[in-house]
Amino acid sequence: GAALYGLAMPQLYAELWAPVGNGVRLKLGHFYTTLGYETVTAPDNFFYSHSYTMQYGEPFTHTGMLASTEVAEGVTVHGGITRGWDNWEDPDSDLSFLGGVELDLIPDTTTLAYSMHVGDEDIPGGRGEDKRSTYSIVLTHHLNDQTRYILQHDLGYQERGTPLSQRTAKWYGVNQYLITDLTECLSAGSRLEWFRDHNNARILGIPSE
Repeated sequence: GAALYGLAMPQLYAELWAPVGNGVRLKLGHFYTTLGYETVTAPDNFFYSHSYTMQYGEPFTHTGMLASTEVAEGVTVHGGITRGWDNWEDPDSDLSFLGGVELDLIPDTTTLAYSMHVGDEDIPGGRGEDKRSTYSIVLTHHLNDQTRYILQHDLGYQERGTPLSQRTAKWYGVNQYLITDLTECLSAGSRLEWFRDHNNARILGIPSE
């Protein structure tokens, strides 16, 4: 079930490229999620610690396939199927959808990324047929050559995801980052987060408000 992870391989995938349109990149295997601003790999994060949103509100990995292509100048879309959240293989053999779009609003200055994941998830005590849906929106804006501002919003829900009561669980939040390069080797940053774990389903996993 969901409590048994199985093969815990961080990433293991092949990446192919096809000369279709502007070029299609296809990823096959076990790979990190496209949701959120923070990532699993340490060199790609400014802070040593992680936000509640990344730790409890988003998946870390998927197994499946994901295609991405630039449909127009400054517009990249991706979409594919996975076996769910943070598992090598879904115990109920269900397929989920992973997709999104990235917009280059102002070249080299402002980008907007939207990603979503929808599918049935096998949770402890559940039936393996309860839909879990989540999305993330990340806005990145360079105030100048040294300073960048990041705004992220996530929202998710899980059918019958609340322990014991089996009510729909919801979680959502807003993250803000401000990072300034002081020198070529030194940067300063701040993170301000508000995260709401409705019904205590994601963090504590207890059936009380």
